[in-house]
Amino acid sequence: RDQGKAPCLILYTDEQMTDIRNLCCSGQTVLGVDKTFNLCDMHVTATCFKQLTVIRETTGESPIFLGPLYIHDNSDFQSYSNFFNHLRTRLTDVDTTNLVVGSDEELALVNAITSAFPNSKHVLCKRHLYQNTKQKLIDDCVDKDARQTILDMIFGDNGLIDADDSICFDVKSDEIEDKVKDQSKFANYFKNKLKPNLKEKVQKPMTSGLIDNVWTNNNAESLNHILKQAIDWKSKPLL
Repeated sequence: RDQGKAPCLILYTDEQMTDIRNLCCSGQTVLGVDKTFNLCDMHVTATCFKQLTVIRETTGESPIFLGPLYIHDNSDFQSYSNFFNHLRTRLTDVDTTNLVVGSDEELALVNAITSAFPNSKHVLCKRHLYQNTKQKLIDDCVDKDARQTILDMIFGDNGLIDADDSICFDVKSDEIEDKVKDQSKFANYFKNKLKPNLKEKVQKPMTSGLIDNVWTNNNAESLNHILKQAIDWKSKPLL
């Protein structure tokens, strides 16, 4: 505990860590991470993964299992690092080079993940990237028609996000940069932030086979929905 900060809690079972060792560290399923709001006076960051040893009869799909939980007040790099570095120590004897961790673009969260697991791969959620890009275009006062055209060039069918290889990615990127050259603020955002993220945290993991297709954090958000249902959608006292 740091002076002036609320204590943080890390919750998990031995069975959860065993599943992460066997399923996530082997590269069979992504370890998703998402912060949940309004469960209690603190934030709750939940991890999840697909339990591939089980198949639902109704859907033919593997169910989503809860992983380690982190209850915390601050959402800075140091706070998140406490969580992920603890998990890393529990996986010291495991090869994590095939581990894939997925999240949204929250900078402190991303930096903590990549710092604790430097040899693993981090991927970003397509839906969050889309929403953040759309909001950036709105903030930069790009008109609706041009905004949709740009979004389609990046996220649509046969868009940049689905580029088959690095050459195709670069060609599509050049077309987008030419399209947005008159939108100076967005052009800088695309070149310096969005394009590198799409290449390193979406396109490369997909084309290298680390993920089957463009990844979204829907599993973690579905789990968050279940957690909120359990408290009737009303924030509860921490105790």
